[in-house]
Amino acid sequence: MEMMQFQNDMQGPPAAIRDGQNAAFGYSPFLEAVIRSPERRSARELVLLSMPQLRRVEMRLGQLPQNVNLARPANREAALIQACGQLVHPECAHCDYGRGVYTKCVVLPGDERLKGACGNCHHSNETKRCDFRPDSYDKQPQQEPREEPEEQEEPEPEPEPEPEPEPEPEPVPEPVPEAERRERRRRVTLRAMTDEELFRVREKVNNDMTLILEELADRGR
Repeated sequence: MEMMQFQNDMQGPPAAIRDGQNAAFGYSPFLEAVIRSPERRSARELVLLSMPQLRRVEMRLGQLPQNVNLARPANREAALIQACGQLVHPECAHCDYGRGVYTKCVVLPGDERLKGACGNCHHSNETKRCDFRPDSYDKQPQQEPREEPEEQEEPEPEPEPEPEPEPEPEPVPEPVPEAERRERRRRVTLRAMTDEELFRVREKVNNDMTLILEELADRGR
C-alpha cells in the first residue's frame, strides 16, 4: 500500500474542541451533541476533546445524525476523530468503497488500541474491518479450497417391483333391524346379571304379569 499522507483543513487559532466548535467550519448540531454528551467519557474521548477541531464532520448521503447512537463510546469517538484526527490518503478500502457513516478517512495517530484503524471503521466498534490494522478482516489468511472428491458413476437403478393388486373391498353388512338390536341388548344385559338378580327380575315380571291378567279380567277379556 502507498505511504499514507496526513492532511488537515485547520483554519484559525488552535483551541480544544471541548471549548466549542471552530467557527471557521460552521456550526454542527450533531458535533455539538457529541461534545456536550452527558455520557461517561472514555479515556480516548478525553484525549480527543483536548484537541483542536481540524475539519467539519460530514456524513455520507443517506446517513442521518439522529440515527447515530451517541450512548455508545465508540460512536462518539468516531465522530471526534473525524473532527480532530489526521486526514489520510490513500483511504482505507472500507472508506474507498464508499462505506461507513462519514465521507472522510481520518485516523488518530499514536492510539495503540486502534492499531491505525480510521474513525469511520471505528464507528459501532468495528475497527477490524479497517485494512490499516495488521489484523484486519481483509488480511486474514484465506483458507485453501478443499479438493472436491472425484465424481463416481452412479449405479443403475434397480427395477421397481410391480405393484401388488389392491384387495377387493369387503362386503358391507346389511343393517340389523331395530327390534333385533333391542333383543340382543336385553340378552347381553341378562347374561351380565347374577343368579340372585335374575330371580328378582323374574319375580317382578311374574308380579307384573299377574297385574296384567287381573286388569284384563276386569275388562271382561
